[in-house]
Amino acid sequence: MAEFELKALITGVDRLSPALSKMQKKIRGFKRQAEEASQGGLALGGGLAAGLTLSLKSYADQENAATGLKVAMMDANGEVGKSFQDINKLAIGLGNQLPGTTADFQNMMQMLVRQGIPAENILGGVGKATAYLAVQLKKTPEAAAEFAAKMQDATGTASEDMMGLFDTIQKAFYLGVDDTNMLSFFTKTSSVL
Repeated sequence: MAEFELKALITGVDRLSPALSKMQKKIRGFKRQAEEASQGGLALGGGLAAGLTLSLKSYADQENAATGLKVAMMDANGEVGKSFQDINKLAIGLGNQLPGTTADFQNMMQMLVRQGIPAENILGGVGKATAYLAVQLKKTPEAAAEFAAKMQDATGTASEDMMGLFDTIQKAFYLGVDDTNMLSFFTKTSSVL
């Protein structure tokens, strides 16, 4: 009887071997595909994480710049002036229109406020002229804001005429005159002019 059971077992294994081989082959193929998919998923996850990190950093920079602008525009009572929304809107528009980020132009507006330029003047043309000057002179918007405030102070130019002044400055810059030399010239000759 044992011999019969052994023969039946061997016959059963022989008959099942092709089916078991096919199943093992399919399992190995599935395992290989799962490993390949996980490797691609790792790269995809890394790419998504990098993209999200960059987006979150940009968002954080913009929020930080907007808060800085708001703080710069606070009065002694801790209240933000009515013109904050308009100046922030101008900065956002310039950030969408010109090279640089919205945060760059919000920081530029903050620098103009810190340099003592009134909100009315910023909205009256100084803000936009400063942004264009930053692009033309290849300065950071903050450095251009400091330069613009000093230049307006030195020349006594009205807000609405700042675009014309900065157009002249950028033309002189492209002729080879250094912008710091221009500022020095106007500072020293402002009493004569």
